This record gives sequence, structure tokens and C-alpha cells, in this order.
Amino acid sequence: MTFATELSRAVNIATDALNKQWKESVVELFRGTVQMTPVRTSTLIKGWLIGQTNDGSTGDKIPTITTQQIPDVGGFLLLYNNVPYAVYVEEGTSKMAATAMVATNVRRWQAILRSKRIA
Repeated sequence: MTFATELSRAVNIATDALNKQWKESVVELFRGTVQMTPVRTSTLIKGWLIGQTNDGSTGDKIPTITTQQIPDVGGFLLLYNNVPYAVYVEEGTSKMAATAMVATNVRRWQAILRSKRIA
């Protein structure tokens, strides 16, 4: 086997491992957020969507995907909730404490990545 062949093989193995870590970490981050969502009528928890963009843009035209369709490293993903009152549940109001389901899980990101580290 030539050096170039061995190097190419090693790069492919490393890339596959990185993509696996990325996808598992994203799923755990999103799942944690959804699981922290308070449930009264199921409307809020059913409002979570995953959007995929090429440039990080946001707006009404973001194509949605499932967790099985999460792309390899390099794309932009958004977890968002299309229920109008989601921001009030996340951030709270003067009469309601914040749930912070997104903020809490975003703070866990580094720990999630470490837990999925491929040896």
C-alpha cells in the first residue's frame, strides 16, 4: 500500500468518525431541548422543527428535515419552534418563570461533544 493510499484511508476513517460524533451530538442537543419543553396541551412540544440552510439564514422558507437527515459536518442547522408563545416559555415573563429549554441545552454542548468523542 502506498503512502497516499494509507493517508486517504486514514482521512476517510477520521471523517466518518467526526460525522458520527457530530450527528449524535446534534441529536442529543435537540432531544434534550424537546424533552425539557413543558407539556400542557402538546402544542409547544409538537412545534419543534429542524431546519437546514447552506448559509445560516433564517426565515419562513427554511426546509425542514428529520434527525435521520442531519447532514455531515459543514452545514447550518436550526432547531426552532413555530408556536408563537415559545419565546415566552423559554425566556419567561413578569408573571411566569423562564423554562430555558434551549439555553440550558446550548450550555451543555461542549459536554455533549466530549461524551461522544470517538477514540
